[in-house]
Amino acid sequence: MNDLETRLTDALEAAAGTVPDEAASAFQTPVRRRGLPARAWMVVAAAAVAAAVVVPLLVRQSAIGPTTTTCPAGAIASPPKASPSGGVPAGDPPRVPYLVDPRNGEPKYLQDGDVRVPLRIGQSFVSYGRVACGWVGVLGGGGDQVGHLLPDGTFQSYGESRGDGIALSPEGDRVAFITGSGSDTRMVVVSVADDRQVASVPADAQAALTGWNPDGVWYWDHGVKLWKPGADPITIDTNGGILAVWRTTNRMLFSDLSPRPFPCVSVVTLAAGNKLDEVMQERCGMLLRATLSPDGSILVTSDSRGKQNLLTTYDVQTGKSTTHTVPAGVTTRHKAVWEDAEHILIARTSTNSVETPAMRCNVLTGTCETLDTPDFAIDPGYR
Repeated sequence: MNDLETRLTDALEAAAGTVPDEAASAFQTPVRRRGLPARAWMVVAAAAVAAAVVVPLLVRQSAIGPTTTTCPAGAIASPPKASPSGGVPAGDPPRVPYLVDPRNGEPKYLQDGDVRVPLRIGQSFVSYGRVACGWVGVLGGGGDQVGHLLPDGTFQSYGESRGDGIALSPEGDRVAFITGSGSDTRMVVVSVADDRQVASVPADAQAALTGWNPDGVWYWDHGVKLWKPGADPITIDTNGGILAVWRTTNRMLFSDLSPRPFPCVSVVTLAAGNKLDEVMQERCGMLLRATLSPDGSILVTSDSRGKQNLLTTYDVQTGKSTTHTVPAGVTTRHKAVWEDAEHILIARTSTNSVETPAMRCNVLTGTCETLDTPDFAIDPGYR
């Protein structure tokens, strides 16, 4: 193995070892819709540092597709570095795929570990999960296209998204999204391995996709619906509440929308008779925001008391909680980005011309650190 191949292998192993799969123009990006190449388990990209020599590599066996395949090559490039801000120390770059906007007239790019994927001017890409030889997500710029981004920037389109969410299956082998308009609106499921539509169901023009967990695809269509592709959708009575769904657990975050002094959330699962069963009693707060860990074991809420910004972590099984004071701008939300079982990523915010940098916070200790800003942007697509 030569030095370049060794460096690529190290980059691949580093990304694979630190991040779970779940754990988000000239319009000239090539788009392939038929005859897709075989795919393997993870991203591999290569470029010689000085000579721009590209070496395609064989990658490891995947649960999706054949044993080996040649991935188109992209580039190896170190991620941007962060600087301390407002007394908050700088942290390492995110360990999930994220979008970088240089803000200097150059096009945006997707960064995943040491792998950098070029986009075209005016384009953006939101990753919803790693798949064989790339990422599944939404390419923006001239209409939102759901598809597979390869390491060299080639994009294989599955179809146009209505912008009401997409969801990767728990196994990572299929993707669901809403497409069409008016009476032609449908929820479709496409196989990641071969770009083939494997299921679909009619949907209302106002339908919105919530997520896909081991119970099936959850979406709103004149009420909350649950659909196992290949069967008929069923209606789930949520009494007007809304759900947040993660692909890695059947536990869901339930937000009660009934008139109350303060917003409230609880943790629920699907029970017999297509009812929701409360796993953890609701928590309420004046400015409450909440998120659930990818394995469903931790509920995290953010709230404010006076000038204090608070982050509270609950053990879903026991209800025991710990509250930490965290920097201004740290807030949780249903679609918060979980980097791993203990860390959440908070996108940069700007309020009254005051910009708060992107941050990483340990929900168990309350310690936070800044991420690269203003060049770093991440979308909560890792459900």
